[in-house]
Amino acid sequence: MHGPDNYQTQNDYDEHEFAVVSFAPIVDAKPSDMSTVYTTMKRCSDMTKSMGQSYSIQTFDQHLYAIAKQVELAMPDTFKTHIIRLGGFHTLSCFIASIGKLWGDGGLKDLLIDSSVYAAGTVDQMMCGKQFNCAVRALTVVYEALVVFWLSSFFNGTETMI
Repeated sequence: MHGPDNYQTQNDYDEHEFAVVSFAPIVDAKPSDMSTVYTTMKRCSDMTKSMGQSYSIQTFDQHLYAIAKQVELAMPDTFKTHIIRLGGFHTLSCFIASIGKLWGDGGLKDLLIDSSVYAAGTVDQMMCGKQFNCAVRALTVVYEALVVFWLSSFFNGTETMI
């Protein structure tokens, strides 16, 4: 069915806006220098202001994130509308390290080593947030095993009630 009442026909007459996504110019300097990080942060702020946006959002890896935070703390007035984020991979690595810190000595490390799933050196690295793929797999296996125990105890408990 075609006509002015048809949804698709109405959308065909709407004007569409186009967006252009491009890369910022390359800063030809050592990435870990504080002046280089400052330059990228300043350019990001200037670009977002020229576009009429209120906040600049910039994502860094773990090492550059620490430097960017130092720059932000040193110049709070310059970067008061600047949001600095830690990249997704490093955020997950820190999360895995926190699990290792909380549960490593609580039996998680022994469980992974004594079950012969991983060697002791690998488990030590995983508990520090390294060996990312192995750590994700190990935590997934432990989670699935705990869910099986939880569900079996739940169903065993309901059988005694009936």
